[in-house]
Amino acid sequence: LSLSEMPAIVCIIASIMAWGRYAMPESETGRLKWLMVAILFSSMSWYIKIQFAYILPLIPISTLILWLTHRPHRKDVSRFFISLSILTGIVLFFVLLYLSLWYLPLQKAWTYIMQNQTAARFPIWKYQGEVIEYNFNLYFLNERVAPLLVLFILSIPLAIILLFRQTRSVFALLVIPAGLWVLLEVHKVFMHHVPGRYLVSSFAAMGFFSTITWIELGRRYLPPLHELFVKYKSVMNRGFIAVIILTVIIGFNLYGYADMLQKRRYDMYDLNLYLRHLSVGKATAVGAWAPALTWGTDIKAVPVWKDFLNDKQILSTFHPRIIFSEPEEQESEQAFKHDNINIVSIADSSKQTMPGNKWTVVLYWINPDSLSRHTY
Repeated sequence: LSLSEMPAIVCIIASIMAWGRYAMPESETGRLKWLMVAILFSSMSWYIKIQFAYILPLIPISTLILWLTHRPHRKDVSRFFISLSILTGIVLFFVLLYLSLWYLPLQKAWTYIMQNQTAARFPIWKYQGEVIEYNFNLYFLNERVAPLLVLFILSIPLAIILLFRQTRSVFALLVIPAGLWVLLEVHKVFMHHVPGRYLVSSFAAMGFFSTITWIELGRRYLPPLHELFVKYKSVMNRGFIAVIILTVIIGFNLYGYADMLQKRRYDMYDLNLYLRHLSVGKATAVGAWAPALTWGTDIKAVPVWKDFLNDKQILSTFHPRIIFSEPEEQESEQAFKHDNINIVSIADSSKQTMPGNKWTVVLYWINPDSLSRHTY
């Protein structure tokens, strides 16, 4: 559902827009305020989800590029270093704030989780080409994203042409962080087993870059349309046009949600109901699916993931009455198999369900006698 990605993306866009206010030449007074706001919002993105820590250099690098390509910092060395010191101080403030309020109090848990989440994310070079091809075909060439990809590819040469023709426009300023955001997202196509939600910010970056490019193209070469927007500027300020655009976007999404509603299934609910009606008391269920599939029951749920959580001597430690697992144990990275457990051989019966019509999950009833006979 990308529940944390969405507000993080909003923060990144807000950061870029605030930086644009800082970068505009007419913002000579109060510019430091906008730079602080930009860094605040970019920091909030990785405060929301640490996965976005790669956004940390977005504003500092954009600012350095601005200083090196635009006056007056390019001509005034002392001003450059004073500004660089202020910029570094602001960034360090937000980093130290995170370390003191979040990392240090939870250091042990934070380190344990992050080591698991970040380990072996990138394949060896021999297989890198296959991983890139797989990710690209899966996430960028599907029917929903392919139109965005085409617009983005077309916007790259257009942006270059527009920059050469007018280097001191608002577009020329915004394209710096917009292009850098896209570059910072590129690393994700090199990752294997990358969840689709990780690419949501990549799509947003492509969309943002494309949007400012095509708007600039329209502003320069479709003056009647641009004049229409200027003429109705007061209406825009009241949000009338924004409401129309928002209504269209919501309409498209509501169509998708309505389709999902029509195809909804009750597999998880039915299994919950099945377990509630059984007299199993406070039995223990283990497996990655256990918390979701025992919701609303008295059953103790113990999630299991290989090399991460509850994956050693599972039977003797938890004495489970139920094991939830996909047929090949994909969801737990074969935690039971690596713990020398043949689930089928120790189960006396099973029941299959298919949550979301996408995953096949089997409920295995474990014979207590099998637990006593099992050895590691």
